[in-house]
Amino acid sequence: MGADDAGANTRRAWTIVAFATAGFFALLVFALGMASLLTGDAVIDEPGLGPVPGIIGTIAALVGFVAVTAPALLRGAAGVGQALGGGAAAAAAYCAGVLVGAVAIGADPLRALAIAGAVLLSWVSVTIAGAGVVAGAGAAVAARSGPGVPRWPWERDDEDR
Repeated sequence: MGADDAGANTRRAWTIVAFATAGFFALLVFALGMASLLTGDAVIDEPGLGPVPGIIGTIAALVGFVAVTAPALLRGAAGVGQALGGGAAAAAAYCAGVLVGAVAIGADPLRALAIAGAVLLSWVSVTIAGAGVVAGAGAAVAARSGPGVPRWPWERDDEDR
């Protein structure tokens, strides 16, 4: 494989990471919103915190997702493990981000730890992990598909003539 092929593969991998991350963000926002609507519970059920911990948690979840997905795609090892790892990393990073965000706005560190622990043990972390797994699986499928245009087997026969 030449340098041009390696560069093209790297650009393709980063493009897939970008689209998978955007998809993960969309799934995350949608899934948390719908789950919150259906359960009647807030995502972070702590009065007086405001939006900062959730925003920082979401940014951290995106970073956690990319931290697992990008290396796997760049080394050509996209698959089930990468999808599961991306979901788990996103959920854990979200909880860590909530902890940091709560402390940043002035919450007592022990209270912030309790809030992050409650998020980790609730439907929120499961929802985030699920969104990460779905987005990671989409990235793996895109990475494993060929770079050409998909064709039916009988269409490929026409190209050979």
